Amino acid sequence: MKASAWLCVLAAAFASQSLAGCSEIGLVGGKCDQQKVELAGKCLDNCPEGLSECSGQCVDFDDNEDHCGSCDNACAAQESCLGGECVPSGSGGTGASGGTGASGGTSASGGTSASGGTSASGGKGGSGAESAAGAGGDNVGGDNAGGDSSGGATGESGGGGEGGGGPPVCEPPFDTPDHCGSCDTQCPTDKPVCGQAGSGYECQAMCEPSTTACNGTCADLGDNPDHCGACGNVCHSGYCYQGSCVGGTYGHVVLMCIDYEETARSSPTQRLLGNAVFLPGARLTRILAFDGYTPTALRDNVDLTLAWAAGEGGQSYHLTYESNPNEIVNRLEIEDFDTFLVYAQPKALSGQLATAGAAWKSKIGAFVDDGGTVVVLSGGGMREFITQAGLLDVSAETSVTGSPLYNRSPTDAVGVNVLSPFQARPNTCRFTTSELPSAALSYVITGERPPAVPNLPVVVHRIFVLPPTP
Repeated sequence: MKASAWLCVLAAAFASQSLAGCSEIGLVGGKCDQQKVELAGKCLDNCPEGLSECSGQCVDFDDNEDHCGSCDNACAAQESCLGGECVPSGSGGTGASGGTGASGGTSASGGTSASGGTSASGGKGGSGAESAAGAGGDNVGGDNAGGDSSGGATGESGGGGEGGGGPPVCEPPFDTPDHCGSCDTQCPTDKPVCGQAGSGYECQAMCEPSTTACNGTCADLGDNPDHCGACGNVCHSGYCYQGSCVGGTYGHVVLMCIDYEETARSSPTQRLLGNAVFLPGARLTRILAFDGYTPTALRDNVDLTLAWAAGEGGQSYHLTYESNPNEIVNRLEIEDFDTFLVYAQPKALSGQLATAGAAWKSKIGAFVDDGGTVVVLSGGGMREFITQAGLLDVSAETSVTGSPLYNRSPTDAVGVNVLSPFQARPNTCRFTTSELPSAALSYVITGERPPAVPNLPVVVHRIFVLPPTP
């Protein structure tokens, strides 16, 4: 334990006492009168300035381990009294982590500190550096209590010393998010940047008011193609205008007067079906297929042809069936599907296909406007559906089974790599329509030999042009 042992000659320096007021009571045993206090074995009328009286003893609350900060507040065995507070022994030194003894620069007990010499934990003595109270040489205990400490030697890597194991130093200029403008100010998440503000620093938002923080960058959502209208909304066209992506895939409608009741691998009809269904060009084409009035064998033949086409073209697809016509308006969304395939529907009763076409018209229109593809197969009974759905004005379907068919649009996406001529298989027909070929409507396969004007289309491809670019 340390005690603030002051010699009587030091007490005289405080002007409140004189050597004449001292009386010897010895170092061990003996007490002063009740009206006096004891200091370093001497009886005084009052404690010198800077010391306090506890049970008749003059003590220094700053470094007395039995009376640390107040009377009878004793530090634990592994603690020292520093500045009136009990702290772990060996954490001393100047500042938070060490240097010259943290438990006190100048030892009150005289001579070299009792804990001694150069501390093993670094810097000068863990509980006191060199004595400043030395009115004369070594302290009360002589060299046994002072001198170099047995726990000491020179410690270069212990818990003390400069930059030791104590808490980090918080000091100006306070220009980090953890200490912004002051030691105790940590920047919140909405203002994570510590920026210059006048002569000091303050927490600020990452981005200017006109921009938005997106994945660590400041983006203008009005024209940033990587964050168009919202963070992470990427414009594949690379063009963002007023918060909306400009450009995208065209919508397509392909009408085929072929029902695929008879099919063959690597045939022109297989190529036609593959070209039509995979028009979106997606890595995985998501297909919603309506089979409400389709015989299972007919549907299976179409699916087999589609599988052949995908295999030869290196395409991937996911096929989802829907047989309830009332569910199409709920399920046909561009977020879920790329292609809407309508099989031939020979089992439909009179009026059912016209009703379905009218009910689906607006949903199909929206799907195509968003870049979707619609493929309709017919063996001669889909006229009313095609017309009512607004896909093509068809007044009749006429069989051309066994007749030669010609690829009149080999550069069209549906007609690419399709042989010409080829023979029409069973249940192949042609459409009678008043809508003539144009930039947006191609007669891909017809019954007329070139160079005759095509007017008997078997396969029609309509492209829905995107709105003009602003």
